[in-house]
Amino acid sequence: MFKSRVSFRESTREIFANNNFRFVVLTGLVHMAIYSAIEPFTTLYLRDIGISYLRIGYLDAICSLFIIPSVLVGSYLSDLLSHRRSRFAAANCCCWGVMCIIYSMVGHSRPWSAMVVFVIAGLSYTFHAPSRAYMLDQSPQDNHHTAMAFFSLYRLPMLLVFCALLWLFKVYGFITGMRLGLFLGGSVIVTMGLVRAFILTDLPKDVHITREKPCLTGLIKDNGYTLRYLIVVAPAFVIITLLDSFSDCCWSFLIYFILNEQAGLSASEILQGRLTIDLLSIPVILYLAFRINKSNGRKAFFLLYLVIPIAVGLLILSRSYPNIPFVPDFIPFANVAFLAYCLKYIQDFLWLHILLTPVAMLLVPKEHSTKAIGISWLLANLSRLIGSPLAGWVYQSYTNGSTILLGGILVLNFLILITILTLDCDLGYNSPPNGESRPRSK
Repeated sequence: MFKSRVSFRESTREIFANNNFRFVVLTGLVHMAIYSAIEPFTTLYLRDIGISYLRIGYLDAICSLFIIPSVLVGSYLSDLLSHRRSRFAAANCCCWGVMCIIYSMVGHSRPWSAMVVFVIAGLSYTFHAPSRAYMLDQSPQDNHHTAMAFFSLYRLPMLLVFCALLWLFKVYGFITGMRLGLFLGGSVIVTMGLVRAFILTDLPKDVHITREKPCLTGLIKDNGYTLRYLIVVAPAFVIITLLDSFSDCCWSFLIYFILNEQAGLSASEILQGRLTIDLLSIPVILYLAFRINKSNGRKAFFLLYLVIPIAVGLLILSRSYPNIPFVPDFIPFANVAFLAYCLKYIQDFLWLHILLTPVAMLLVPKEHSTKAIGISWLLANLSRLIGSPLAGWVYQSYTNGSTILLGGILVLNFLILITILTLDCDLGYNSPPNGESRPRSK
């Protein structure tokens, strides 16, 4: 993992010297602000329109089933067409926007429409890894973590989206408000995709890389090589990603039901709390990302995963002590369960956006960089095939289902901490792959 030797101000100046990176951040902030504001309430939305907990779990598994081939195909084509990655970045926005528009039409009388949404979500990962690779191509290689952290600034425009959602919930109610928010938000995201298609430019074609014609044999061979390379070079990274994905799908399924059904927070109250945490977390995430550039991999991984047992402990504690003493009730952090949610929320962002993508890309030779991102996202979603339906079945079948799932999350996190302590998590890379830095357009 790289260690930054420059100040935060110098790193920022170097990162934003690239016009493409400025535009991809601008459109990405709008895209992420809209989807990240709406997405947490989709499980409550599906429940309220009459879809059972078990079926919600199955829908998530269907999404993962389509993610697996999508990331393999998308990352393979992206490395063959690395001089055309801006088109993938544009298609990524458009695909998520279309998904939100169709999501707004989901209803109990049209159960098939929910399946269509999750299929599109899975297929959209064809463009996800190439879009990430394009963002990293446009940033200095020794500041990838800091560059990706700037996407946390989506929390600023998300404040406006939150306010709009609050108004929609109060005027039209939760279900109708969600449908309007999904439709309008999806339309804006599609517009951002079109902006990317017309404005972003690509890296010059690298004549030193021999490109073959896309074929099924090449797809299987290249992705197999990348997976074997990751397993040999960084087995700890692969193990941690698999364990974390199983743990995270249980947490993602569970947390909003706990906040709503056990902690008694309405969608509007959760939204108001998110307003606060998103505003306060921006400087925290930027600082932590900059420190990750300066630290070794083992320390960064270990500190991140210490957060999870603390968050689970707070959720269990919230059953006996729902509020923090001497803290006014109107402050979101007064609710112990919501405080646990905030800690895990920051941990998720740092892991997915600052460690998972850059680390995977830096571990392999340049001609396989996007496939490394695709493989890492495949590993991160693989466990959802089993984990999401299992979480839905446990939560629906047992009165203490949330306790069983929280116990499972603790066990998985304990295994992750053991992996960090026993295997090499520094990844052994203090210089770029192949001894060269990646080219960047100016």
